[in-house]
Order: sequence, then C-alpha cells, then structure tokens
Amino acid sequence: MRQDIFVMPVMAVTAGYALFRAQSFEMPFAHADLVAHAALFAAITLYALFAGRHRPHIVLRLILALAVGSELLQSTAMLPMRVASVSDVVANLAGVILGMFIVQVF
Repeated sequence: MRQDIFVMPVMAVTAGYALFRAQSFEMPFAHADLVAHAALFAAITLYALFAGRHRPHIVLRLILALAVGSELLQSTAMLPMRVASVSDVVANLAGVILGMFIVQVF
C-alpha cells in the first residue's frame, strides 16, 4: 500500500520523541513506562513485519538493534538527561516478541 510510506516516518518521529525527549512523561501508574516501551516496540514490530513481509529476518534484526541500541544511546554522554536501564531493554524486547506473536497469530 502506498499509505505505508507515510506511516513509518510518523512512527519513527513519534518513537524518537518518546524515547529521547529531555523530560519523562508523567506516569499514571507504577511501571507505566515499561508498558509504554513494550507497546511502542510491539507497534513498530507489527508495522515493520507487515511492511517488510518479504524479508522478515532483516526486519527483525533491525528492530532488535533499535530495541537495544536506543537504550545504549540513552546511556551515552550524548543524552545526559536520559537514563538507560536494563528493564527498559527487557520491555523493548518484550514488545518485539508481542508484535511477532500477533503477526504469527493473525
């Protein structure tokens, strides 16, 4: 679909804003940030696997690199206002797995 070409940039900008903004969002409940990480990466995985269904192994490698790399980037001096955590990486990976599961079921 030609609409797909517009969805990915919007998702990328949204993900970048959510992951790398200077201040954290106010969380409505305990561990809401982990739910947000998982939901974001589930959505990215769903979209990317549907859009790149002819090369799922490449798509998954890129998403897994993003899931871990985004936290590694946050831990560097380039983003001193952000804090990386292992729990965020686990939530990112859980989102990838959830997205993969949904694609397999549907």
